[in-house]
Amino acid sequence: MRFPPSVVWRKANMNTKMSHDLSKWFFLGGIASILTSLLVWPWSQGDAPAHGERFSLFIGLWAPTFCLLSERFARLAAGRREYAYLNTEAEETSKNAMGEIL
Repeated sequence: MRFPPSVVWRKANMNTKMSHDLSKWFFLGGIASILTSLLVWPWSQGDAPAHGERFSLFIGLWAPTFCLLSERFARLAAGRREYAYLNTEAEETSKNAMGEIL
């Protein structure tokens, strides 16, 4: 079964500079998320301290997402394809498997 080109991502559709810039911005977003979480927690301890703790945790939980996106775009900028959805080896394996089934 062949996937249309819009489903399978074989090559980077972004240039290297854009990927590198996005990597930097996502990393800064992760750092900002941690710092904002640390700053929000003491200031939101008004009437409902549990709400402040939950809100601070919610903000802090974005940090791993931003850091993972930063790593992903850094790898993309470097031209590495470890995280491509289907690389050529996996595509060949899937073609062989589908040929055996059909």
